[in-house]
Amino acid sequence: MTAEVKDTLGQMNVPRSIMRNTVVQLAGRAITGLFWIAVLMILTRYLGVERVGEYLLVIAILSLLNISDFGVSTIAIRELASGESDAKTLLSNVLLIRIVLAVVAMALVSVVALLLGYPADVTIAICVGSVSYLFIAVGTGSLGAAFAANLRMEFQVLANIAQHAVSIGLVGLVVSQGWGLIPLVLAYDASILANTVAVFFFSRRWVMPNLRFDLALCRRLLWASLPLGLAGVVSMAAFRVDMLMLSKMKGAEAVGLYGVAYRFVDLGLGASFFLAISAYPLLSQYHASGHSLRLQRLLQRSVDVTALLAMGLCTSVIVFAEPIISFLASDEFLPAAKTLRILSFALVLIWVNNMLNHALMAIGRQVIVLWVDLAGLTVNVGLNLVLIPRFGLNGAAVSTVVTEFTLFLAVLFMVTKNLGYLPSFGAAAKLAPVALAAGAAALLLTPEMIPLQAAVLASVFGAGIVITRVVTIDDLRLLLRDAPAGATS
Repeated sequence: MTAEVKDTLGQMNVPRSIMRNTVVQLAGRAITGLFWIAVLMILTRYLGVERVGEYLLVIAILSLLNISDFGVSTIAIRELASGESDAKTLLSNVLLIRIVLAVVAMALVSVVALLLGYPADVTIAICVGSVSYLFIAVGTGSLGAAFAANLRMEFQVLANIAQHAVSIGLVGLVVSQGWGLIPLVLAYDASILANTVAVFFFSRRWVMPNLRFDLALCRRLLWASLPLGLAGVVSMAAFRVDMLMLSKMKGAEAVGLYGVAYRFVDLGLGASFFLAISAYPLLSQYHASGHSLRLQRLLQRSVDVTALLAMGLCTSVIVFAEPIISFLASDEFLPAAKTLRILSFALVLIWVNNMLNHALMAIGRQVIVLWVDLAGLTVNVGLNLVLIPRFGLNGAAVSTVVTEFTLFLAVLFMVTKNLGYLPSFGAAAKLAPVALAAGAAALLLTPEMIPLQAAVLASVFGAGIVITRVVTIDDLRLLLRDAPAGATS
């Protein structure tokens, strides 16, 4: 199986495969995003701000305390791509490790839920939701590594679509029957289970685990993933601790407003992984084979595309914040529009940081990611302690933006130090005034003229890209041409 992975990567048109992989995931994210939007509309219209806040708090705590990955899946993708281990043996032991970690995570989240002192139904819902850790461990967390290693993420996309289809059906049923918070979380568990079943079905094309335990391999995987796992826990804490702090300082209503705005950041965060995960196996292989110039070239183009997409998304959110909140979450949630605008700046930084972090992981520098994320968590908690009491949810949003900028400076320094190469942000610098001009032109129109605003925004943004030559014809030719022979050998 390992040889098959290497042959596949060696023979494929690498740049085109990365782009295809990314486009497929973006299309899948668009589809699942529509399901997610429908679920959000159902929840906000039937539950109200406070009850939505309780549900989003449960999901945030489940994410915050989920140690069931601990970086093992990322290390597995790297080893599959580099051909260092037999795929069947590797994924079998990854699966065993993930199941053990999931059980530990379930116990941890149950104890913490009891200690937090929330209402009984919130505490029970957190414990019930932790069952999803097991499903994630078996599916996306283990067997799903085969999709990323083979640059065939369309199968993961199909599994995600199955998950969201089940979610909207069950959420609609629970809400229509007025069954409350705990059944909503059970619906969440069932949707994750649907994803796992789909991943198991599709992954059989590449590998079927034999559940053969290899102590030496498990030790090596855990040792390699330990820094990355700690970094993942710290990073997730940085993303979710604001919700926990808001719940204690300002109550469930503030969590509901902030949570709705932050769900768009979650959507953007998920999208940021597509290009990063698509490039990650090739970055790993270029590093393993000593092709440093190709690694730098791939990273630079990935950073350019990431910045372009993120800045376009940020500009769109700033212009249409009120219509987005009003349409998707009802007028009751309109106070979250200002928060959404502030958080949109964090999206750009999150996307770029994610790509740079994957570059560090691809060269085996996951310890650095841990220290950078730990610094980010410290900054975020400190800022939240100061800003939330005074400014509420908007203070939490500002804290997120400042934290991401701090992380950007730190990870950029570390990438430069360890790769001997400073990624250029010339494309982003050229695009910034274009985004500003496009946003300003759209905002000059009255808010009621949404279609015209969208047309102006797209026209000015597109024209600016052409004029500034952020993307040229030569760039496209270079991106789509065949990889040189032996590029990935």
